[in-house]
Amino acid sequence: MPRLNVVLHRPLIPWNTGNSGRTCLGFGAALHLIGPLGFDVGNAAAKRAGLDYWPHVDLRLHEDWDTFEKEVMPEFCNLFFFSKFEKHGDKPLSQIIFFDSASAAKTDGKIALVFGSEQQGLDGVSKKALDHFPKVYLPMNSDAIRSYNLSSSVAMGLCEASRQLEQISPGNQ
Repeated sequence: MPRLNVVLHRPLIPWNTGNSGRTCLGFGAALHLIGPLGFDVGNAAAKRAGLDYWPHVDLRLHEDWDTFEKEVMPEFCNLFFFSKFEKHGDKPLSQIIFFDSASAAKTDGKIALVFGSEQQGLDGVSKKALDHFPKVYLPMNSDAIRSYNLSSSVAMGLCEASRQLEQISPGNQ
């Protein structure tokens, strides 16, 4: 498993998932999809959004949150839940330290950026996980929008995580 991982919890819109997959591929991150999904991953819209890149995406499918939490979560040194400030977010992205040296030593520094569905956000994620791991928000300076697009949020989070990873281990993502 790579050091950078993106988790989409119950994504509904195939082109958001396709665009997120393309972004993950560009950053060398795995894309984890937690069901139930709002589409079939073989859906033409998801593939079209990822263009010819989709077959190269490190795609990992998980039946539901409970399965992911039991079988996959222990592999990560940290998870970061992305949410709106008003909903779950505690700290802005600019204040997040993704790679903590103490916990990174236990898991080769593997992290996961977790994003909720386009409509329900992080509903369905265990309270235990939400209470234990950092909750991140992306600042918005306009009341004219409710939220950022899911694939744009993935790109912002991955870009910052990748920047920090490059600072601690140049060329080793």
